[in-house]
Amino acid sequence: MMETPYCISEVRVAQKNSFGVLDHRSIPAPGVEICDAMQVIPNGDGCEVFLTGFQMPGMSHEKFSQVITTGQQDLNNLKTVLEGGN
Repeated sequence: MMETPYCISEVRVAQKNSFGVLDHRSIPAPGVEICDAMQVIPNGDGCEVFLTGFQMPGMSHEKFSQVITTGQQDLNNLKTVLEGGN
C-alpha cells in the first residue's frame, strides 16, 4: 500500500530482474488499474531512470498533465535521495 497525492493505493511491482525493469501497477480502487512502465539503465558511474505514464481512458488532458508533473517531482526526489541529498 502506498499513499499518493490522490489516494491510498495498492501497488504491485515487477519481480526482481536483471534488466532494470521496475514496471508497476497502482490499484487505487477495485477494478481500476494504472500501469506505469519504468526502467533503470546504467550510464557511466550512475544511471538513467525512465518512467512512462499513460493517459487513462476518460482522463482529461489537465488531469494527465497533473499526473505527469507529480511523476517528474517523484523522479527529482529519487535523484536527490540517490545522490545523497535529503
